[in-house]
Amino acid sequence: MEGIVVVGHDAAVQAHATRYARFDGAAVRGVVTGGDSDQTVDGPRYESVADALAETDVDGVDVCGPGFAHPAP
Repeated sequence: MEGIVVVGHDAAVQAHATRYARFDGAAVRGVVTGGDSDQTVDGPRYESVADALAETDVDGVDVCGPGFAHPAP
């Protein structure tokens, strides 16, 4: 199973985590958001990416941003 740490603002992290839940063999193993979070993503919370990488076994980090931040092709 591929383990992923998702990083970013609540709405973007929630959207990405929801998509990962649809994939066989993918699991969110850590969540890093700034400040107080009211998100409902399952997985342990970390204060920083460094903490998440030090404390869990992951295969990738997904830096989640809002859709409008991605330029159109």
